[in-house]
Amino acid sequence: MKRQLGVSLVSALLLSACAASEKEAEQLDTNHGFDVPEWVMVPSVPGGLAAASCVNASNNFNIDKRHAEAGARSALAQSINVKASVMDRSYSRLNRSESGTQTGETFETVAKSISEVRMQRSQITNVGMGKVNGQSQVCAMAVIDESLVASLFDDVVKQAGVPIDPQDEAAMYEEFRTQKAMSELEQELERLMQ
Repeated sequence: MKRQLGVSLVSALLLSACAASEKEAEQLDTNHGFDVPEWVMVPSVPGGLAAASCVNASNNFNIDKRHAEAGARSALAQSINVKASVMDRSYSRLNRSESGTQTGETFETVAKSISEVRMQRSQITNVGMGKVNGQSQVCAMAVIDESLVASLFDDVVKQAGVPIDPQDEAAMYEEFRTQKAMSELEQELERLMQ
């Protein structure tokens, strides 16, 4: 079944490429119907966290801009919550190896309440126009700088009320702000899309 689907998909792509002009075919190959700024596809800020969102453009740019900004901030909050979920699992693994059990709020629960407050301090660094599959889009990127990421992590750990060895805390912080948490975010998004 998967093989048939793969063959069908390849056939459809070949047929659409044959039907398109050479320029359109090149565009399909390189950007898969996305003509948006690079920061939309790969939102990043050195040492901090970033997320981008696009909305269909209407005849009112200001409203579209606000919706794109809200979507970017929401994506940023979701990213923080997934990172906190990763912290929960890391701490759980560490805690299982030690004797006794610890109680306290989960990092994820604490992060949700803190991230809502911190989103007010996020900044919109980019707003732009693009096209996705021929549809005009208004896009925005929200960021939290490195110092805010560090204070967010510290607040989550402090409010969770669980004792953490300083070495483990340093490792958890690195995991919190690195690609591992982002890959788990992508997996979580894929799961939600199914």
